[in-house]
Amino acid sequence: MRLNEICSLEPQDIIEVDGIPCFSVNEGNDKHLKTDASRRLIPIHQSLLKMGILEVCGIRQRDGSKKLFPELPRSKNGHYSVEFSKWYGRYSRPLINPLMNEKTDHKLFVCHSYRHCFRDALRDARIDEQLTVALGGWASASKHEVHQNYGRGHSAHHLKEAIDLISYPGLDLDHLLNDR
Repeated sequence: MRLNEICSLEPQDIIEVDGIPCFSVNEGNDKHLKTDASRRLIPIHQSLLKMGILEVCGIRQRDGSKKLFPELPRSKNGHYSVEFSKWYGRYSRPLINPLMNEKTDHKLFVCHSYRHCFRDALRDARIDEQLTVALGGWASASKHEVHQNYGRGHSAHHLKEAIDLISYPGLDLDHLLNDR
């Protein structure tokens, strides 16, 4: 997901489709989409479920929060990601960027870099291109072909299978997991 898509999430954007918890990336209220392809359904990765994202959503619904992350202010240009992006830049520069510079060609690791990592993880998991563009909200290179517009798109089940194949070797998030 794009940073502003995450920062703009509302509790009602976490929905269940065919028994699968999903993020519904959509427009409405004060949310804006970058492109038509941005409107999509993204099953929630098993790691986020284990970390308690559904519980956070429940808390936000009970306390009447309009946003999943209500502490993020809306900027003058209408985005909720601006302040978080600035904070993350200050945080990551001394911690993450030295590590990334040792391992990659990247000069600077910013929030948007995670979309590139996500795309790479989809490739590494050998997820086909149609599922990849559906999950990432990218426009398909073959979108102009009429057959690409037929049907309702991918099922939540197929999207969930694909998203759960994504892994980041070496990334340990066990300290964030809910004890169940």
